[in-house]
Amino acid sequence: MRAIIRAGCGLIFVGMLGSPAGWAAGSPLEPRLSASLGPAIGATVESPRPLLPRTGLSAGLEVAWEGRDWIPFALGLSFFQTGPSWPDPSLFLYRGFGGLALCAESGARFRLADRIGHIPAAKGLEAELLGGLGLAAIGDTGTTLVSLSPFLRVEPRLSLPLWRTLSLRLGLPLEVHWRGGALTGLAGLSLGISLDAPKAGSK
Repeated sequence: MRAIIRAGCGLIFVGMLGSPAGWAAGSPLEPRLSASLGPAIGATVESPRPLLPRTGLSAGLEVAWEGRDWIPFALGLSFFQTGPSWPDPSLFLYRGFGGLALCAESGARFRLADRIGHIPAAKGLEAELLGGLGLAAIGDTGTTLVSLSPFLRVEPRLSLPLWRTLSLRLGLPLEVHWRGGALTGLAGLSLGISLDAPKAGSK
Protein backbone atom coordinates (compact mmCIF):
# COMPACT_ATOMS: atom_id res chain seq x y z
CA MET A 1 0.00 0.00 0.00
CA ARG A 2 2.81 2.43 0.88
CA ALA A 3 4.48 1.76 -2.47
CA ILE A 4 1.21 2.55 -4.29
CA ILE A 5 0.77 5.84 -2.43
CA ARG A 6 4.38 6.84 -3.01
CA ALA A 7 4.13 6.07 -6.72
CA GLY A 8 0.95 8.10 -7.08
CA CYS A 9 2.33 11.06 -5.14
CA GLY A 10 5.48 10.83 -7.25
CA LEU A 11 3.44 11.13 -10.46
CA ILE A 12 1.63 14.18 -9.10
CA PHE A 13 4.78 15.96 -7.94
CA VAL A 14 6.68 15.15 -11.13
CA GLY A 15 3.85 16.69 -13.09
CA MET A 16 3.84 19.79 -10.91
CA LEU A 17 7.60 20.24 -11.14
CA GLY A 18 7.95 19.02 -14.72
CA SER A 19 7.40 22.43 -16.27
CA PRO A 20 9.80 24.95 -14.71
CA ALA A 21 8.90 27.41 -17.45
CA GLY A 22 5.34 27.49 -16.18
CA TRP A 23 6.50 28.28 -12.65
CA ALA A 24 9.10 30.80 -13.72
CA ALA A 25 6.74 32.67 -16.00
CA GLY A 26 4.10 32.77 -13.28
CA SER A 27 1.42 31.94 -15.84
CA PRO A 28 -2.09 32.42 -14.41
CA LEU A 29 -4.18 29.35 -13.74
CA GLU A 30 -7.53 28.95 -15.46
CA PRO A 31 -10.25 26.39 -14.62
CA ARG A 32 -11.51 23.87 -17.14
CA LEU A 33 -14.45 21.45 -16.92
CA SER A 34 -14.42 18.22 -18.95
CA ALA A 35 -16.74 15.28 -19.56
CA SER A 36 -15.73 12.03 -21.26
CA LEU A 37 -16.96 8.56 -22.16
CA GLY A 38 -15.15 5.54 -23.53
CA PRO A 39 -14.49 1.79 -23.62
CA ALA A 40 -11.55 -0.04 -22.06
CA ILE A 41 -9.82 -3.38 -22.42
CA GLY A 42 -7.55 -4.99 -19.87
CA ALA A 43 -6.81 -8.04 -17.77
CA THR A 44 -6.99 -9.30 -14.19
CA VAL A 45 -4.65 -11.64 -12.35
CA GLU A 46 -4.69 -13.06 -8.80
CA SER A 47 -2.15 -15.66 -7.73
CA PRO A 48 -2.38 -18.60 -8.29
CA ARG A 49 -5.14 -17.87 -10.81
CA PRO A 50 -4.30 -17.13 -14.46
CA LEU A 51 -4.19 -13.74 -16.20
CA LEU A 52 -7.53 -13.29 -17.99
CA PRO A 53 -8.67 -10.46 -20.32
CA ARG A 54 -11.77 -8.33 -19.76
CA THR A 55 -13.52 -5.26 -21.15
CA GLY A 56 -15.21 -2.25 -19.56
CA LEU A 57 -16.76 1.17 -19.97
CA SER A 58 -16.32 4.44 -18.07
CA ALA A 59 -17.81 7.93 -17.96
CA GLY A 60 -16.35 10.82 -16.03
CA LEU A 61 -16.23 14.49 -15.10
CA GLU A 62 -13.07 16.43 -14.38
CA VAL A 63 -12.21 19.91 -13.18
CA ALA A 64 -8.66 21.12 -13.75
CA TRP A 65 -6.62 24.26 -13.12
CA GLU A 66 -4.26 24.91 -16.00
CA GLY A 67 -1.32 27.18 -16.73
CA ARG A 68 0.22 27.77 -20.14
CA ASP A 69 2.58 24.78 -19.99
CA TRP A 70 1.42 22.77 -17.01
CA ILE A 71 -1.56 21.43 -15.08
CA PRO A 72 -0.80 21.68 -11.35
CA PHE A 73 -4.01 20.00 -10.23
CA ALA A 74 -6.92 18.08 -11.73
CA LEU A 75 -9.66 16.24 -9.87
CA GLY A 76 -11.71 13.62 -11.67
CA LEU A 77 -14.84 11.67 -10.69
CA SER A 78 -15.81 8.71 -12.85
CA PHE A 79 -18.27 5.85 -12.98
CA PHE A 80 -16.92 2.62 -14.44
CA GLN A 81 -18.12 -0.91 -15.06
CA THR A 82 -16.21 -3.97 -16.24
CA GLY A 83 -17.74 -7.20 -17.44
CA PRO A 84 -16.62 -10.64 -16.26
CA SER A 85 -13.30 -11.82 -17.60
CA TRP A 86 -13.00 -14.32 -20.38
CA PRO A 87 -12.93 -17.87 -18.92
CA ASP A 88 -9.85 -20.05 -18.80
CA PRO A 89 -9.87 -23.68 -20.09
CA SER A 90 -11.34 -24.86 -16.78
CA LEU A 91 -14.14 -22.24 -17.17
CA PHE A 92 -12.88 -20.20 -14.23
CA LEU A 93 -13.43 -16.45 -14.62
CA TYR A 94 -13.23 -13.26 -12.59
CA ARG A 95 -16.46 -11.47 -11.76
CA GLY A 96 -17.33 -8.15 -13.28
CA PHE A 97 -17.04 -5.12 -11.02
CA GLY A 98 -17.84 -1.43 -11.08
CA GLY A 99 -18.19 1.67 -8.99
CA LEU A 100 -17.10 5.27 -8.49
CA ALA A 101 -13.53 6.50 -8.66
CA LEU A 102 -11.97 9.76 -7.46
CA CYS A 103 -8.54 10.67 -8.78
CA ALA A 104 -6.14 13.58 -8.18
CA GLU A 105 -3.72 14.24 -11.04
CA SER A 106 -1.09 16.65 -12.28
CA GLY A 107 0.85 17.01 -15.51
CA ALA A 108 2.11 19.05 -18.42
CA ARG A 109 0.68 20.73 -21.54
CA PHE A 110 2.36 20.82 -24.95
CA ARG A 111 1.20 23.31 -27.58
CA LEU A 112 1.58 21.24 -30.74
CA ALA A 113 0.17 24.06 -32.86
CA ASP A 114 3.37 26.02 -32.20
CA ARG A 115 5.33 23.23 -33.92
CA ILE A 116 2.98 22.42 -36.78
CA GLY A 117 1.21 25.74 -37.17
CA HIS A 118 1.56 25.55 -40.95
CA ILE A 119 -1.22 22.91 -40.96
CA PRO A 120 -4.58 24.73 -40.81
CA ALA A 121 -6.39 21.82 -39.16
CA ALA A 122 -3.84 21.84 -36.32
CA LYS A 123 -4.65 25.36 -35.16
CA GLY A 124 -4.97 25.30 -31.38
CA LEU A 125 -4.00 21.61 -31.14
CA GLU A 126 -2.61 20.66 -27.72
CA ALA A 127 -1.29 17.53 -26.01
CA GLU A 128 -1.42 16.78 -22.31
CA LEU A 129 0.15 14.15 -20.08
CA LEU A 130 -1.46 13.59 -16.67
CA GLY A 131 -0.71 11.14 -13.90
CA GLY A 132 -1.94 10.60 -10.36
CA LEU A 133 -3.37 8.49 -7.58
CA GLY A 134 -7.01 7.61 -6.97
CA LEU A 135 -9.36 5.75 -4.68
CA ALA A 136 -12.29 3.70 -5.97
CA ALA A 137 -15.42 2.39 -4.25
CA ILE A 138 -15.94 -0.93 -6.03
CA GLY A 139 -18.56 -3.66 -5.87
CA ASP A 140 -18.59 -7.01 -7.63
CA THR A 141 -21.46 -7.66 -10.02
CA GLY A 142 -24.26 -9.56 -8.30
CA THR A 143 -23.22 -8.58 -4.75
CA THR A 144 -24.00 -5.68 -2.41
CA LEU A 145 -20.53 -5.53 -0.83
CA VAL A 146 -18.47 -2.39 -1.59
CA SER A 147 -14.76 -1.99 -0.88
CA LEU A 148 -12.27 0.84 -1.24
CA SER A 149 -9.21 0.19 -3.38
CA PRO A 150 -6.36 2.38 -4.67
CA PHE A 151 -5.35 2.79 -8.28
CA LEU A 152 -2.75 4.56 -10.39
CA ARG A 153 -3.69 6.46 -13.54
CA VAL A 154 -1.75 7.92 -16.47
CA GLU A 155 -3.42 9.56 -19.46
CA PRO A 156 -1.98 11.17 -22.60
CA ARG A 157 -4.51 13.40 -24.39
CA LEU A 158 -5.04 15.47 -27.49
CA SER A 159 -7.27 18.55 -27.43
CA LEU A 160 -8.61 20.39 -30.47
CA PRO A 161 -10.66 23.62 -30.23
CA LEU A 162 -14.17 23.42 -31.66
CA TRP A 163 -15.80 26.76 -30.90
CA ARG A 164 -14.68 29.56 -28.58
CA THR A 165 -13.90 27.89 -25.23
CA LEU A 166 -15.26 24.46 -26.25
CA SER A 167 -12.78 21.74 -27.25
CA LEU A 168 -12.85 18.11 -28.38
CA ARG A 169 -10.63 15.79 -26.34
CA LEU A 170 -9.24 12.33 -27.15
CA GLY A 171 -7.47 10.41 -24.41
CA LEU A 172 -5.78 7.06 -23.81
CA PRO A 173 -6.25 6.44 -20.06
CA LEU A 174 -4.18 3.70 -18.44
CA GLU A 175 -5.14 2.45 -14.97
CA VAL A 176 -3.88 -0.19 -12.53
CA HIS A 177 -6.30 -1.23 -9.75
CA TRP A 178 -5.39 -3.18 -6.61
CA ARG A 179 -8.28 -5.14 -5.03
CA GLY A 180 -7.08 -7.38 -2.25
CA GLY A 181 -4.82 -9.93 -3.93
CA ALA A 182 -6.13 -9.16 -7.43
CA LEU A 183 -4.45 -6.79 -9.87
CA THR A 184 -6.39 -5.33 -12.80
CA GLY A 185 -4.88 -3.27 -15.60
CA LEU A 186 -7.11 -1.30 -18.01
CA ALA A 187 -6.29 0.63 -21.18
CA GLY A 188 -9.05 2.80 -22.56
CA LEU A 189 -10.05 5.13 -25.35
CA SER A 190 -11.77 8.26 -24.10
CA LEU A 191 -13.72 10.79 -26.18
CA GLY A 192 -14.99 13.94 -24.53
CA ILE A 193 -15.50 17.67 -24.55
CA SER A 194 -13.96 20.35 -22.36
CA LEU A 195 -15.04 23.87 -21.51
CA ASP A 196 -12.47 26.47 -20.55
CA ALA A 197 -13.32 29.50 -18.45
CA PRO A 198 -13.91 32.61 -20.63
CA LYS A 199 -10.82 34.78 -20.81
CA ALA A 200 -10.96 38.26 -19.36
CA GLY A 201 -12.34 40.73 -21.88
CA SER A 202 -13.81 38.02 -24.14
CA LYS A 203 -17.43 38.15 -25.26
